[in-house]
Amino acid sequence: CGTLYLDCNIRDGEYNAAFLGNRFKRIVVGPNVEYLSSLSEAKQLKRIEFTNPSRLSRISKISHTQIEELLIPSGVTEFSISFNKLLRRVTIPRSATTLKSYALAHCLNLDEVKLHDNIQHIGRGCFEDCIQLSNIILPPKILSVEEDTFAGCTNLTDISFPEGIQKISRNAFKGCTQLKQIIVPHSVNRIER
Repeated sequence: CGTLYLDCNIRDGEYNAAFLGNRFKRIVVGPNVEYLSSLSEAKQLKRIEFTNPSRLSRISKISHTQIEELLIPSGVTEFSISFNKLLRRVTIPRSATTLKSYALAHCLNLDEVKLHDNIQHIGRGCFEDCIQLSNIILPPKILSVEEDTFAGCTNLTDISFPEGIQKISRNAFKGCTQLKQIIVPHSVNRIER
């Protein structure tokens, strides 16, 4: 139990090598950290706090935690926090213009994601198996819905496409059994099968 204060970069494998078996419930990320990676064995972790100001630009491979809500700090341009079963809410900063492939996949309780207008690309499988996600509004700069983006989102009932979207990829909505209505705008020129 307790708190880990980090003011250094954590690369793949370093957290597990140094802190494996510890039961930190809280991590405070200091102002000098530029990237945070591989907290996949932080199974007791309930909260990550970020100092302000922060130099953090990348968060990756944070999975299998007990985090329920994550406010990603301003300045972060890419992140991957998939396989967090208890995660319910994510706030994405305006500095992130791309959501990487599988960035939020398998976050089974995720029911609220705030997508801001600066997001230009949502990667393959980004929301795959987010079974509590019920509605989403795609930002106006999105040009395509990639393969498996919402596959397995069994509670997804509503989705709004922006005018300007051009492509809907294969299996983008596979297994979305509760979708009531999709209005495909005139701008779509390709639906893959």
